[in-house]
Amino acid sequence: LDGADHGVVERARLGAGHAAVGPDRDHRLHQREVGVPRVAGLKREHHARHGHLVLAGARVGREHRTWSDERSHRSRLQDPLRDQRQRVVGEALQGWRERIVLSTKNPEYKDEKTWWQNLEDSLERLQVEFIDIYNHHGINWERYVEHVEPNVSKWMTKAKDQGLVRHICTSFHDSNENLIKLIDLGFFEGFLVQYNLLDRQYEDAIAYAHEKGLGVEIMGPVGGGRLGSRSERLEGIVDSSSTAELALRFVLANPNVS
Repeated sequence: LDGADHGVVERARLGAGHAAVGPDRDHRLHQREVGVPRVAGLKREHHARHGHLVLAGARVGREHRTWSDERSHRSRLQDPLRDQRQRVVGEALQGWRERIVLSTKNPEYKDEKTWWQNLEDSLERLQVEFIDIYNHHGINWERYVEHVEPNVSKWMTKAKDQGLVRHICTSFHDSNENLIKLIDLGFFEGFLVQYNLLDRQYEDAIAYAHEKGLGVEIMGPVGGGRLGSRSERLEGIVDSSSTAELALRFVLANPNVS
């Protein structure tokens, strides 16, 4: 499941044997080997042959839920559906986990305790022991230099070493040139970028990432809904039942998209 504003579902409880997540302990969860292939650089045809689905986690707002503080209470009042979205996905995962590539994001960049709490909350709500694709949320070059490189990259690497995440990725909003600079750093295994018929600014960087063996996820394949309405002009270009279908076919036809 994928889309411009990825829907998420979280899990309400940790199973037996799960450890709390945090920066000062070894929080490796009891894992079982599952049939989810490596995502970075993996073409969608590979996924199709193995019958895997991609379930993309939705952006959860900057005020992530924590269980004890006042900010948590304010956050739930501001967006009472946030937790339910991840819990819904968690329920939908039941019986399908071994065939799903699960992706979600962490928007925290300043406070380490909050970053780990965000990860723990997502694991709990989604009812999973690990997340396949864990994204830094919405970075640009400036945010990478100021926050990711000196701090967040260390937290993310530790989470991967502990088996809580499989692939370190990021959603990205900046120039094509700066995306290429991030690719060249070699830290990220994949990128989530905007790409559709109306917005092709990252086309060169998408090709470059594929050349480097990195994965590329797409957000906004129907332009945030702008390509969801009927357009006889667009539908007349190729044999297509709808403008939305044409938009999706355009994205999927790019061999550099994973």
